[in-house]
Amino acid sequence: SDTRATRRHLTPAASRASAVPEVARLLEQNLSQPAGTNRYVTEALAIMRRDYAEPLTASVIARQLHIQPTYLHRLFREHTAKTMNEHLQSIRIQQAKLLLTGTRRSLLEIAMDVGISSQQHFSRLFRKITGLSPQEYRKTHPPGAAAE
Repeated sequence: SDTRATRRHLTPAASRASAVPEVARLLEQNLSQPAGTNRYVTEALAIMRRDYAEPLTASVIARQLHIQPTYLHRLFREHTAKTMNEHLQSIRIQQAKLLLTGTRRSLLEIAMDVGISSQQHFSRLFRKITGLSPQEYRKTHPPGAAAE
């Protein structure tokens, strides 16, 4: 094509000059992110916060971001101290805390509301993350108390 032919004949200086706007755009994009984060990680976390009640997987999120799941996993390991799954679990348990203190819904209903299909798995995960069972959390955090 004409574009390839034109690129082949660019001098090194012309080639660098044509790359400058692209480099500037990429720098601007990276500088607009908080230190230590990545645009894809930021967007993936936003998707998790928005869709935590859905059956989210790395493949589902990566597809929305137009990248490969393995690349997204690697970005999470490089830019955060947690895996994608740990982030999603944390978001789900934060939401569960709000439901435990703000409603009288059953544990199964809360589990389902936050995207966990098993009450047993929900209770195990809740205890692992908070150090309390959901029932203990509900007893020690009166309705309306802010979730920590």
